[in-house]
Amino acid sequence: MLEIKNSENILFFSGDLLVDSIKFAWEKVNNFIKIYEQGKILFDLSDVRTIDSAGIAFLDEIKLSHPDKIAIINITINVEKAIQSFSSEAAPLIKTSSRPILLEWMGEKVYHSKEKF
Repeated sequence: MLEIKNSENILFFSGDLLVDSIKFAWEKVNNFIKIYEQGKILFDLSDVRTIDSAGIAFLDEIKLSHPDKIAIINITINVEKAIQSFSSEAAPLIKTSSRPILLEWMGEKVYHSKEKF
């Protein structure tokens, strides 16, 4: 179970930030963001026991939605390891090389060929 309490500009998360609690967390956080307009909001995760990939996606989405407004503090080692494993911010950028389709490849070969057909 997840609880979120606030004190001034700090939201204190305690319990488990798991898939079942995301809707509750989303509503609570967005309501607080609408009300609190004076500077940064801190998410204190010191009492979060467990977090799954849905919880990490929630944190990523909130930070991306409000990049200058949200800061996460007091992250436990277990939560930090999970964030490093699942967070889109921590994921390496993978470049894929696109291969030309067959007709493009054949057309290139024919175009650059010196032979006449």
